[in-house]
Amino acid sequence: MERLHMYLVRDIVYRLRAGQSQRQVARDLGLSRITVRKYHVLAEAQGYLRPDAPLPDEATLQQAQASQTVDQVRLFGH
Repeated sequence: MERLHMYLVRDIVYRLRAGQSQRQVARDLGLSRITVRKYHVLAEAQGYLRPDAPLPDEATLQQAQASQTVDQVRLFGH
Protein backbone atom coordinates (compact mmCIF):
# COMPACT_ATOMS: atom_id res chain seq x y z
CA MET A 1 0.00 0.00 0.00
CA GLU A 2 1.30 3.42 -0.92
CA ARG A 3 2.17 5.30 2.27
CA LEU A 4 0.62 8.74 2.52
CA HIS A 5 1.30 11.56 4.93
CA MET A 6 -1.05 11.31 7.89
CA TYR A 7 -2.71 14.64 7.07
CA LEU A 8 -3.79 13.15 3.72
CA VAL A 9 -5.11 10.00 5.37
CA ARG A 10 -7.10 12.10 7.86
CA ASP A 11 -8.41 14.21 4.99
CA ILE A 12 -9.51 11.07 3.10
CA VAL A 13 -11.34 9.75 6.18
CA TYR A 14 -12.95 13.15 6.85
CA ARG A 15 -14.15 13.52 3.26
CA LEU A 16 -15.51 9.96 3.05
CA ARG A 17 -17.38 10.47 6.32
CA ALA A 18 -18.82 13.67 4.89
CA GLY A 19 -20.29 11.67 2.00
CA GLN A 20 -17.86 12.45 -0.80
CA SER A 21 -17.38 9.68 -3.34
CA GLN A 22 -14.04 7.95 -3.71
CA ARG A 23 -13.75 9.45 -7.19
CA GLN A 24 -14.33 12.97 -5.89
CA VAL A 25 -11.83 12.52 -3.05
CA ALA A 26 -9.21 11.21 -5.48
CA ARG A 27 -9.76 14.12 -7.86
CA ASP A 28 -9.70 16.77 -5.10
CA LEU A 29 -6.54 15.42 -3.47
CA GLY A 30 -4.71 14.43 -6.66
CA LEU A 31 -4.59 10.74 -5.73
CA SER A 32 -5.46 7.65 -7.71
CA ARG A 33 -8.88 6.13 -7.12
CA ILE A 34 -7.15 2.86 -6.23
CA THR A 35 -5.23 4.58 -3.42
CA VAL A 36 -8.39 6.21 -2.07
CA ARG A 37 -10.19 2.87 -2.24
CA LYS A 38 -7.42 1.15 -0.24
CA TYR A 39 -7.67 3.76 2.48
CA HIS A 40 -11.47 3.60 2.36
CA VAL A 41 -11.31 -0.15 3.02
CA LEU A 42 -8.83 0.41 5.86
CA ALA A 43 -10.95 3.17 7.42
CA GLU A 44 -14.11 1.12 7.15
CA ALA A 45 -12.46 -1.93 8.73
CA GLN A 46 -11.23 0.20 11.64
CA GLY A 47 -14.65 1.82 12.13
CA TYR A 48 -13.44 5.34 11.30
CA LEU A 49 -16.30 6.00 8.89
CA ARG A 50 -18.99 5.65 11.54
CA PRO A 51 -20.49 9.11 12.15
CA ASP A 52 -20.48 8.57 15.93
CA ALA A 53 -16.77 7.65 16.05
CA PRO A 54 -14.20 10.39 16.66
CA LEU A 55 -11.69 11.09 13.94
CA PRO A 56 -8.54 9.10 14.71
CA ASP A 57 -5.35 10.94 15.63
CA GLU A 58 -2.08 10.52 13.73
CA ALA A 59 -0.70 7.82 16.04
CA THR A 60 -3.85 5.73 15.67
CA LEU A 61 -3.77 6.08 11.89
CA GLN A 62 -0.09 5.12 11.74
CA GLN A 63 -0.76 2.04 13.86
CA ALA A 64 -3.71 1.00 11.67
CA GLN A 65 -1.68 1.57 8.51
CA ALA A 66 1.21 -0.49 9.88
CA SER A 67 -1.05 -3.37 10.89
CA GLN A 68 -2.72 -3.30 7.47
CA THR A 69 0.68 -3.56 5.79
CA VAL A 70 1.64 -6.51 8.00
CA ASP A 71 -1.66 -8.23 7.17
CA GLN A 72 -1.05 -7.72 3.44
CA VAL A 73 2.42 -9.22 3.74
CA ARG A 74 0.95 -12.28 5.47
CA LEU A 75 -1.82 -12.56 2.88
CA PHE A 76 0.24 -12.04 -0.25
CA GLY A 77 3.65 -13.18 0.97
CA HIS A 78 5.44 -9.96 -0.03
